Amino acid sequence: MDTKDLRCFSCVYETKSINKAAKQLFITPQGLSKTIRKMEEELHIELFMRTKTGVLPTESAKVLYENTETLFQQFQCIRNKMEQLENHRSRLRIGCANGIFHVLPLQLILDFMKKHPEISVEWCEYSNAEVKEKLVTSELDFGFVVGKCKESGFLQRKIVSRNIKLLVYEGHPLYENDTVILEMLRKERILTMNEHFQMYHQFVHACQRLGFYPEIVAKTFEGGVLTKLCSQKIGVALIPDFLEEELRTKNVRGIPFEETMTWDVYGIIVEENKEFETIQLFRQYLYTYLTKK
Repeated sequence: MDTKDLRCFSCVYETKSINKAAKQLFITPQGLSKTIRKMEEELHIELFMRTKTGVLPTESAKVLYENTETLFQQFQCIRNKMEQLENHRSRLRIGCANGIFHVLPLQLILDFMKKHPEISVEWCEYSNAEVKEKLVTSELDFGFVVGKCKESGFLQRKIVSRNIKLLVYEGHPLYENDTVILEMLRKERILTMNEHFQMYHQFVHACQRLGFYPEIVAKTFEGGVLTKLCSQKIGVALIPDFLEEELRTKNVRGIPFEETMTWDVYGIIVEENKEFETIQLFRQYLYTYLTKK
């Protein structure tokens, strides 16, 4: 049984008809029936009961169908892993969490590509969670994420750390403060990046440890929106300090927290892949860059 057989089975299960499924799969009903019989013989179970109007799935078929997506993912993960092993000397795929290039220059990757033309380098932006997931499923070789990974199986190293500030508009009671503490935000209207960003989760968890859930009135995917909304006095905003530097806006100012609130970038790999040549080369190049910085 392979993924092709599973897809044939799924189509028959969903249509409850050999003929309809065969049309969708662009094969003959005879060929599809043969595939289903082969699966039944291999599994030693009956998958479908034949009727005059079509087929009815058995309880065993229901169990198999409910697990087909997991099986497809496992097959795909195995394929990815084999492909990664095949190309570990010639290809490097880098995943970057959203916002990374605010503090890590893209030129770093471009210079590595120039220095190693023998390596095919690909890079793309994803959410934090997607970078980790794609590393585990062997769709990526190296990742840049925000926040230290709590999951096991990764090797990681902090690349850069920036402070998180509270952006406050002129006229707000906190505007003249030199510092703020999280407790001051208990009754404030909060603007923040959305759930795809580590900073959101870090802030919410910190507030919950103090016994309250923040009143978040707006979440966004774009840091510039936070500055704009804050200047409109919609609320106070949580921002990494580099956004304050990049998006200078009149009548708002960033105030540091007394608590440790940082936006940390880590370079991560799957531990079992640490000997791959392209990964070793990039890690060495990256850490040499950091020591010179």
